[in-house]
Amino acid sequence: MSIIYNDTQEKTELQRRIVAELREKQAAAPLNEAGQSLSSFDEPDYSREVSMSPATRWVIILLAMAALAVVLFMVVA
Repeated sequence: MSIIYNDTQEKTELQRRIVAELREKQAAAPLNEAGQSLSSFDEPDYSREVSMSPATRWVIILLAMAALAVVLFMVVA
């Protein structure tokens, strides 16, 4: 199920002003930041690095191997 939304209405004055301000900010940005898209202004970075211990990696590998063995056993039997 999906919703189809066609934006055929004209933009409001506020939307036009916001887009114009963002374009001005982008044009005024230093050369190294000029490649930023309009949506990246004031956008916080929520990414973080996730690290696994070696023991956790081995447990995941062993569980995957056990699941594969069960599937192969069911196919052969």
